[in-house]
Amino acid sequence: MNPIHTDFTLLIQTISFLVLVLIIGLLISIPFVLRKRKKDQEILGKLDRVIDILEREKNNSNHH
Repeated sequence: MNPIHTDFTLLIQTISFLVLVLIIGLLISIPFVLRKRKKDQEILGKLDRVIDILEREKNNSNHH
């Protein structure tokens, strides 16, 4: 019964350590993710414009 108890404590310590590492990793990566998201929004905006232009060209060719 006692060895199981020590394993359980070790498990809890390991899990809390992993959670701590995960939280620190997230805190470190948040600025990078935000910067990347801003870039992604700019890229998406450009893609939207390109798609609009292509759709207009397609509609114009359909009318002719």
